[in-house]
Amino acid sequence: MCQLKCFLYRYLEAGQVINCTIGIELEDGSVEWVDMPLAYITSWASDGRKVTFQACDKVATLTEKYTLGNYIHTRTLYDDALEILQYLGFEPDEYIIDDVLRNVEIENPLPEVSCAECLQLIANAGRCALKQDVNGRICLIPNFENIVEPNEITVTSEGESEWSKPDNIRTGSIILYADLTRDFWSADGSMFLLPENGEEYLDTGFVSSEVADIDGNFETNPSVTLELPATYTYFGINCTFGGNPPQNMTISIYDNNDLLDEVEVEDITNDFHFNYDFYNFNKLKIEFTKASPFDRIVLQKVEFGNLTDYRLVRQDMKTNPVGVVEPKTRSVSVRIFTYEEVDGTPKQVDDNEYYTRVLGSVGEAVTFENPLISTVEHATQIATWLGNYYLNNITYSVNYRGEPRIEALDYIYMDSEILNNLQVEVESHTLVFNGALSGTLNLRRASNMINTNT
Repeated sequence: MCQLKCFLYRYLEAGQVINCTIGIELEDGSVEWVDMPLAYITSWASDGRKVTFQACDKVATLTEKYTLGNYIHTRTLYDDALEILQYLGFEPDEYIIDDVLRNVEIENPLPEVSCAECLQLIANAGRCALKQDVNGRICLIPNFENIVEPNEITVTSEGESEWSKPDNIRTGSIILYADLTRDFWSADGSMFLLPENGEEYLDTGFVSSEVADIDGNFETNPSVTLELPATYTYFGINCTFGGNPPQNMTISIYDNNDLLDEVEVEDITNDFHFNYDFYNFNKLKIEFTKASPFDRIVLQKVEFGNLTDYRLVRQDMKTNPVGVVEPKTRSVSVRIFTYEEVDGTPKQVDDNEYYTRVLGSVGEAVTFENPLISTVEHATQIATWLGNYYLNNITYSVNYRGEPRIEALDYIYMDSEILNNLQVEVESHTLVFNGALSGTLNLRRASNMINTNT
């Protein structure tokens, strides 16, 4: 025991990295190893027989006071987050800052508090979450929405016809113009004739201008690109085609204009589901590389699949989920901060200005303060975001068999006695190993109760 104690005192110290990996034995006898998030020792104790560790994530170690942002100047939230992380000495591969923070311009000073507190203020002001990922990277990622509204998707296209209206693929179009391409025209009354004399075209989807040759090839491949307002993860997409579907297409997946993957797709049907895990992307380009001979491409709808591929089913639960309905919230008020320079130092103006979003007729009134918020527009966005959180006022606690891949902020589907496939967000996750894994999940209902981007 003395030798063990000497060994530990010699090699363990505060701040040291703990690498934890959990092995899961599969049905075929093989072991799948799952990496857990890196942790940093804060304290430890040993009685000679066992060792107990207390550890935290990297965010909790960023206790150094940050003073370089305490002046009034115009910049984006992205600029502030980047400057703090670079000040701390982080390399580009040690953090992830989502581009959505480039869209929020601010001018109020950062308070002189710890780097972690500054990053949290930035995340809150940008409707983002501050976390450490499994690889130990500091992440500021969107947490303001769980479903992309169609009007938030930007659609661009190449090689479209004069009557093509590609924006309509976001919600779907059933309008088809009769076109004398091979095996397309129908006389059952479902198609329209192209207008004459400059009449306005009906709301079609995307229609290529070029007709494929005898081999199904195009001189220039038509394409559509869908750009999302932030970085998302979706599992699969659904494409609906009019007439004959394309024979081949290439799907390119991007994050902040960086190409993540490029996938060749074939065996395409009119109602086509492409089963693919789209992780952390914000742009999708669909290029049609081959069609049926003498045909156009007619794309009527593109729809994203599920937010998650994990479903917490009844047989995985040790007990029934315990649901708690939190008190209703009547309104959310967000303070608008104004600063002025006094003798070269920013001073807060005590004008007591708020933007209030009314959520209902009864309940509590919630007040939110963040010194980076200085405009009514910004306060409106934050109040709507918070309003959606408070309207999702049902939380759940579930004891279950334990799944090490689940992390806080994940979206999952849960079965309950009342509703199957209930979409919930993981607020906290506790894992226990005592010869076998078990866990406790604290969850919150996650639905779009109001438009979070008004």
